[in-house]
Amino acid sequence: MSGQPDEVIRAFAIAENRILLTLDADFANLFRFPTAGTPGVIRLKIHPPREEAVREQIQKALALLKDTPLTGCLAVSQGNLIRIRS
Repeated sequence: MSGQPDEVIRAFAIAENRILLTLDADFANLFRFPTAGTPGVIRLKIHPPREEAVREQIQKALALLKDTPLTGCLAVSQGNLIRIRS
C-alpha cells in the first residue's frame, strides 16, 4: 500500500483486522488517528530507517509485545523500549 494516503491505509488495516506496523509518525497522532476501534498500531521510531535497523526493531517490538493485547492501543517502539497508549 506504499504511496496510499494515511486514511486509506488505516481503513484497510481496520477492515482486515490487522495491526498497523509503521514508520510514519502521523499514525502516532492520536487526535488525527485515534486508536479506538482499531486492531492496534505499532509505530517504529528508527533514525535513520535503514533496512537492517527496521528488521531488528520489528523483531524487538514483536518480542516485547508478544503477550500484550494491542486492540485499541498505540505502541511506540524505540530501541529496547515500548510505550503503550490507548
